[in-house]
Amino acid sequence: MKGSDANPHPGPWRVMQVDPGFAGITVSVGLLVMGLVSMPIVTWFLMGALLLGILVAHLLRHRTE
Repeated sequence: MKGSDANPHPGPWRVMQVDPGFAGITVSVGLLVMGLVSMPIVTWFLMGALLLGILVAHLLRHRTE
């Protein structure tokens, strides 16, 4: 017997579409807020991410010159 639903569910991947930039900003703001609240693991993660980012930026800058 054929279903009577005219609009079937499009599936989980069609429903959960998010702009990557908005998702990235949301995650980074969440990490910063958790770091400001002094969750130790997030504080260490932020410090490591900043140091790694600075290292990569310097490597890329000196590589292109």
